[in-house]
Amino acid sequence: MQNLNRKGMSEVVVTVVLLLITLSSIALAGYSVLNLIKKQNLQTSPKYNCLDITTKFTPPIQIVKTCINQNNEIEALIRRSTEEITITTLSFKIGEEIWTCSDVCNNCEIPLPGSSKKYYLAPEKNTEGKTLEVYIEKCLIDKIKVLSCE
Repeated sequence: MQNLNRKGMSEVVVTVVLLLITLSSIALAGYSVLNLIKKQNLQTSPKYNCLDITTKFTPPIQIVKTCINQNNEIEALIRRSTEEITITTLSFKIGEEIWTCSDVCNNCEIPLPGSSKKYYLAPEKNTEGKTLEVYIEKCLIDKIKVLSCE
């Protein structure tokens, strides 16, 4: 009789141990994913995150055309999708130079949903053949090689 109680008790102990191992594994996996997101800075805004934006079929901002004009300025035609997403900062980067357009800047406007806008950027160095990158907040959205205007 006592042998049967031990057998029943060992099955309960094994079940409890397996349950604890499973719960610990789930907690560890959740912690790892959250830690990865924090390290990669994927979530930059409560309204959206970089991973969501960069994996969309139609990005919220797209470089339509870019070139260097006769005045050595970069002309960048930007099109904004019709999706309603709050964009407070739009940045352009080529090499180490960065130009920022924000909702608090009076001389630079962020395009409205469904519209296009041409930006003129004055780089300090020759940028022909280099890549122009466009960022929303800290999220790289699009990039294109800069060529001479025809």
